[in-house]
Amino acid sequence: MHSIVFYQEGQLYLNLSVPLDLACHNPLEALRRLFWSLDYRCFTREKKVSGRPHAITARQMVFILVYARLHGCFSSREVEALCQRDLVCIHVLEGRKAPDHSTIDRFIRMNGEAIRNIFAQSVKKLDGLGELKREIAFIDGTKVESKAGKYTFVWLKAIEKNLPKLIGHIRKLYGEYLLHYDLEATIDVCDEQDARAALAIMFRKIDLDKPVKRGRGHHLPFEARLANRLVEYAEKLDRYVSARDRMRAEHRKSMSKTDADATFMRMKEDYMRNGQLKPAYNIQNIVDSGYIVSTYCSRDRTDYHTLVPAMEQVVHRLGFQYQGVCADSGYDCVENYRYLDEQKMIAYIKTQTFEQSRKRSFGKDPGSKFAMTYEAKHDQLRCINNTILHNTGRKRYGATVYQAKRGCVGCRLRSSCMKSQASRSQFKQIQYHPEAEAFRLQALQNITNGKGVELRVNRSIQAEGSFSLIKDGLGIRRFLHKGLLNVETEWILLCMATNTLKLQNKINAGTVGIPSWYYINNTG
Repeated sequence: MHSIVFYQEGQLYLNLSVPLDLACHNPLEALRRLFWSLDYRCFTREKKVSGRPHAITARQMVFILVYARLHGCFSSREVEALCQRDLVCIHVLEGRKAPDHSTIDRFIRMNGEAIRNIFAQSVKKLDGLGELKREIAFIDGTKVESKAGKYTFVWLKAIEKNLPKLIGHIRKLYGEYLLHYDLEATIDVCDEQDARAALAIMFRKIDLDKPVKRGRGHHLPFEARLANRLVEYAEKLDRYVSARDRMRAEHRKSMSKTDADATFMRMKEDYMRNGQLKPAYNIQNIVDSGYIVSTYCSRDRTDYHTLVPAMEQVVHRLGFQYQGVCADSGYDCVENYRYLDEQKMIAYIKTQTFEQSRKRSFGKDPGSKFAMTYEAKHDQLRCINNTILHNTGRKRYGATVYQAKRGCVGCRLRSSCMKSQASRSQFKQIQYHPEAEAFRLQALQNITNGKGVELRVNRSIQAEGSFSLIKDGLGIRRFLHKGLLNVETEWILLCMATNTLKLQNKINAGTVGIPSWYYINNTG
């Protein structure tokens, strides 16, 4: 007789319908407003003909991913555990089985572009709620350590130094090969192409699968030693050339062996306190009214070349352009000024000499370019002693070199003006970029008036505050994924969680629809 058991041992289940009011759970009201009514058709999935159906919908997965990050769950296994025990996640799943960690990780890796689309939709939702001013964009950058190993260095300079040595070893090996088999040389190994051709010739002669006796008392024959060195040199040549070409194409000088997209940078979070370089990514946040409206991930060690692609991404994703950009001195370069001028955007960029310009001694050094007058009509500089510095036509680091032709030898200010140049040159020489200095003068005027001062205060509060919420509030110090696209997707999820927390605080305070802004002297 077979007994039928309608229960599972050790499991007590009461079929009760208990309502769960999400509005009373913080910050679920903000999550519902931001993400529940968005268009999730960007998560295009082919209809499954056979096999198991999809575990949960894209809406449920995005909701759970953002909710998990608000509760300090970042890895896929932590999110899986949260789905199994948290009442909110169980309610969102609507009776479905909790997704496992593989499903969660696969969803993030395969839907990077769709997650970016959802992030842009959520920002537009904030704009619809009246939370964005859409006037000035605050931009700032930070460095976040990669998942790569700390000492997996690959240096462009080292490769450029060792590659000719490797070609020399291949040339020597090719000579031994010709001598052993009494052959005539068909190529002269001088560069990479010749080295590859020589390796190919030797590979055709050698049988790599031929069994060889190894161990104590067995001397390797020439063919075996040649085969070992051939394999070693071929692998090293491919590794050198691919790494060199990649770093040159991406305009960087280092990369990691275990995360090729990461660049070695000097970090502020130097927990070993020895100033060592770590593989990391440069993250840019564009902030408006305390909300992160866009983000840009790059391999650059500095912020100079990140403003243009970051602002272009804002226009591409959100469909509108800001009236101006407020940034710190890390973005003070002529490339950024040109872009903002072409786009008719006001540059509120703190110049690199801003702090020095506030001192009384600024501009009194006779050898400084700030003590000289630029005469645009003749393209020349005039020093405080009325000596003319002419355009030499030479460029250095993008700036023009100006040099005097007379008047410096017997000048009374020579010792304080030329300093180290006095013993090396007869005439004063200086680098000057007229276009950049004109842009900087305008930017300095913008940031020192009443509005500019208020913007700089708000940039410090909003842009730097966004990184404070993510790095200190959520505890992010290192990425969990490798690769530029995966890292950017991971950061976007953190930005979505930060925006949710900000909106929930405003819901609790009853200030939704009033953009966050700090007014100086209570002028607002």
